[in-house]
Amino acid sequence: MDISLPNGNDSGNELKKNKAIILGAIKNNPHITLDELVIVTGKSKCTISHETKEMQLAGNLRRTGSARTGSWEVLNLEPMCKLFYCTLTKKHKKS
Repeated sequence: MDISLPNGNDSGNELKKNKAIILGAIKNNPHITLDELVIVTGKSKCTISHETKEMQLAGNLRRTGSARTGSWEVLNLEPMCKLFYCTLTKKHKKS
Protein backbone atom coordinates (compact mmCIF):
# COMPACT_ATOMS: atom_id res chain seq x y z
CA MET A 1 0.00 0.00 0.00
CA ASP A 2 1.39 3.38 -0.98
CA ILE A 3 0.19 6.44 0.92
CA SER A 4 1.75 9.69 -0.18
CA LEU A 5 1.68 12.57 2.26
CA PRO A 6 3.38 15.97 2.20
CA ASN A 7 6.71 16.48 3.88
CA GLY A 8 6.85 18.89 6.76
CA ASN A 9 9.12 19.81 9.62
CA ASP A 10 6.32 20.34 12.15
CA SER A 11 6.28 17.49 14.67
CA GLY A 12 2.52 17.94 15.15
CA ASN A 13 2.00 17.29 11.45
CA GLU A 14 4.29 14.26 11.71
CA LEU A 15 2.06 12.79 14.42
CA LYS A 16 -1.02 13.46 12.32
CA LYS A 17 0.65 11.82 9.33
CA ASN A 18 1.52 8.77 11.42
CA LYS A 19 -2.06 8.46 12.61
CA ALA A 20 -3.45 8.95 9.12
CA ILE A 21 -1.15 6.29 7.69
CA ILE A 22 -2.00 3.88 10.51
CA LEU A 23 -5.75 4.45 10.11
CA GLY A 24 -5.50 4.05 6.34
CA ALA A 25 -3.57 0.80 6.67
CA ILE A 26 -6.03 -0.54 9.23
CA LYS A 27 -9.01 0.50 7.09
CA ASN A 28 -7.38 -1.35 4.19
CA ASN A 29 -6.61 -4.46 6.30
CA PRO A 30 -8.40 -4.75 9.68
CA HIS A 31 -6.29 -7.81 10.58
CA ILE A 32 -2.98 -5.96 10.13
CA THR A 33 -0.42 -6.60 12.88
CA LEU A 34 1.81 -4.12 14.67
CA ASP A 35 4.80 -5.63 12.86
CA GLU A 36 3.09 -5.01 9.51
CA LEU A 37 2.26 -1.44 10.56
CA VAL A 38 5.95 -0.95 11.32
CA ILE A 39 6.74 -1.91 7.72
CA VAL A 40 3.99 0.28 6.25
CA THR A 41 4.87 3.37 8.29
CA GLY A 42 8.61 2.97 8.71
CA LYS A 43 8.19 3.83 12.40
CA SER A 44 9.25 1.80 15.43
CA LYS A 45 6.98 -0.77 17.05
CA CYS A 46 6.97 1.38 20.19
CA THR A 47 5.73 4.39 18.18
CA ILE A 48 3.00 2.35 16.48
CA SER A 49 1.89 0.89 19.81
CA HIS A 50 1.78 4.37 21.36
CA GLU A 51 -0.16 5.84 18.42
CA THR A 52 -2.73 3.02 18.35
CA LYS A 53 -3.29 3.25 22.12
CA GLU A 54 -3.71 7.01 21.83
CA MET A 55 -6.24 6.60 19.01
CA GLN A 56 -8.12 3.98 21.06
CA LEU A 57 -8.35 6.38 24.00
CA ALA A 58 -9.55 9.14 21.66
CA GLY A 59 -12.30 6.87 20.32
CA ASN A 60 -10.92 6.66 16.78
CA LEU A 61 -9.88 3.03 16.88
CA ARG A 62 -10.95 -0.21 18.59
CA ARG A 63 -9.29 -3.59 18.87
CA THR A 64 -11.76 -6.49 18.87
CA GLY A 65 -11.06 -10.13 19.62
CA SER A 66 -7.85 -11.52 21.01
CA ALA A 67 -4.45 -9.90 20.72
CA ARG A 68 -3.28 -12.67 18.40
CA THR A 69 -6.28 -13.27 16.15
CA GLY A 70 -8.31 -10.10 16.64
CA SER A 71 -8.88 -7.23 14.28
CA TRP A 72 -8.97 -3.45 14.28
CA GLU A 73 -12.04 -1.33 13.74
CA VAL A 74 -11.74 2.28 12.63
CA LEU A 75 -14.45 4.23 14.46
CA ASN A 76 -13.59 7.72 13.31
CA LEU A 77 -11.65 8.71 10.20
CA GLU A 78 -11.59 12.38 11.21
CA PRO A 79 -7.81 12.56 11.86
CA MET A 80 -7.13 11.11 8.42
CA CYS A 81 -9.79 13.24 6.69
CA LYS A 82 -8.53 16.45 8.30
CA LEU A 83 -4.97 15.71 7.21
CA PHE A 84 -5.95 15.03 3.60
CA TYR A 85 -8.25 18.07 3.53
CA CYS A 86 -5.42 20.29 4.81
CA THR A 87 -3.03 18.71 2.31
CA LEU A 88 -5.37 19.37 -0.61
CA THR A 89 -6.05 22.92 0.56
CA LYS A 90 -2.33 23.70 0.84
CA LYS A 91 -1.60 22.23 -2.61
CA HIS A 92 -4.34 24.32 -4.23
CA LYS A 93 -3.23 27.51 -2.48
CA LYS A 94 0.33 27.08 -3.76
CA SER A 95 -0.80 26.63 -7.37
